[in-house]
Amino acid sequence: MKNVITRSVGFEADVEVDIYEITTLPKDVFVMCSDGLSGPLDDATILKSINATIGAGKSTQEAADFLIHEANRLGGDDNITAIVVQTQAKGA
Repeated sequence: MKNVITRSVGFEADVEVDIYEITTLPKDVFVMCSDGLSGPLDDATILKSINATIGAGKSTQEAADFLIHEANRLGGDDNITAIVVQTQAKGA
């Protein structure tokens, strides 16, 4: 059932949106992605890729591009979407 769409934008007039609140720390990194990325890449590989890019001073865009490249390299056969964001450091 993982490919069943349970909600979508534009199908109905109103959409129920999930909202989560969490406390973040300076320089936390978040990856939001489609199953086109999380299918070929497991959580450990995504974390390793983020550490190798963001941890080496690369931009969030470069990190997202690297994740997409890795998913394609591993034979990704679905649409791949990835957004990488990082919270600001204190005083930034």
